[in-house]
Amino acid sequence: MSSEIPSIGSRLRKDARELARLAWPVILSRSGVMLMALVDTIMVGQYASRELAYLSMGLAPFGPMLVAGVGVCMGTQVVTAMTYGEGRYRDVGAVWRRGAPFAFCIGLIGTLACLFGETGLLATGQTPELAAGGGEILLILGLGLPFVLFYIATSFFLEGINRPLPGLYFMMIANVLNVFLNWALIYGNAGFPEMGAAGSAWTTTILRILLAICAAAYVWTLRDHEDLGIRRKLEGTWSSWQRQRRIGYASSWSIGGESIGFGITGIMIGNLGPLALGAHAILFNMIVFTAMIAIGVSTATSIRVGHARGAKQYSASRLATVTGLAFASLAIGVIAASFVAFNDAYAAMYTADEQLARFVAPMIAFIAAIVLVDANRVVMNSSLRGRGETWVPAVLNTTAYLVIMVPLAWLLGLQFGFGLDGVYTAVLIAGIMSFALLGIRFIWLSKRDPADGDGR
Repeated sequence: MSSEIPSIGSRLRKDARELARLAWPVILSRSGVMLMALVDTIMVGQYASRELAYLSMGLAPFGPMLVAGVGVCMGTQVVTAMTYGEGRYRDVGAVWRRGAPFAFCIGLIGTLACLFGETGLLATGQTPELAAGGGEILLILGLGLPFVLFYIATSFFLEGINRPLPGLYFMMIANVLNVFLNWALIYGNAGFPEMGAAGSAWTTTILRILLAICAAAYVWTLRDHEDLGIRRKLEGTWSSWQRQRRIGYASSWSIGGESIGFGITGIMIGNLGPLALGAHAILFNMIVFTAMIAIGVSTATSIRVGHARGAKQYSASRLATVTGLAFASLAIGVIAASFVAFNDAYAAMYTADEQLARFVAPMIAFIAAIVLVDANRVVMNSSLRGRGETWVPAVLNTTAYLVIMVPLAWLLGLQFGFGLDGVYTAVLIAGIMSFALLGIRFIWLSKRDPADGDGR
């Protein structure tokens, strides 16, 4: 027994180093995505609270479309990682050649839906002013949706072949440009018109188009593009890559259902008034920004699980999951503690409106529990996805965030009069339920894994 303990400890340390090596650029890249959203929220919030409400209202329906599209892209990431783990390097290029254009086409469907944003918001009971302002934001963001999905699919491909750094570099450049363009278009500097929240939305769309072009050019001109089959003629039929689409569909259903739940609650919060809506914009931004770190760890976990299972190293795939959970708990735990300790400072950073800052500060401390639970949930979900698990996690997540969270948010927030506190209590309960169900599923599947090196 004593000789076994150092062996386990050594494996854990090695696995943690490998996870960190892959995770840190992914974490920074995902954080870069949300840093852009954070900067947008802060700069629009400092411009005018009313414009922040427009931005929040436009993002409420756009978020589910974007996240559902990201889910479709995850099929590219998982199949790339598995193919790479199996050593079939010349076949990974075909995964990207199919996945990225497919993601672009999915984005075009979302663009068409965004054309009717104002009408849809009016149908949900929003005021004409909020519907018009939010609808404009939705339309502008919708124009960039195909491009951002193409870029995300390309980034997922690069991560699947253990090359996450290019995505990080692209996001670093985009964040610098984001500050300048926001400064110009929101406030009307450098000869540009003063556009408020719409200026922030145009900045986001322009940068997403540039990111897609740069990422495509990078992959196409890789030095080892021949070894990876990047320009290799595609073979096979539509059904020959159905596994990639199936994983993407299930992932889209899972996170799309979750995002739809949050979108519905966001619209509910619109009925609580501009103050609650502004607070929700801040809180949701903080949750999603923190989740990007968890998603970075979970992405690295998913890739390591995919590589291990492609090589039929099933015990290594389980160890990668445990390491990912520990890593995420530690990283997000530090951030959650800062939410509690410095909630007033966070509130002041987000808004110059003293009334809004006083209102949102206690809720910033409360969401510390939400982000910690959500970090572990995201890692567990990605671990299941990395092993090719598709529809069961999707159903479990949808149950937690649509069947449970939405009605509970309506009851606690609107019917019982707890307002924003009630809505976010429902969010916490849904997160705990989802993590518990996914954990049970992981344990059940792990007990049925074959011995290392055996096929299924």
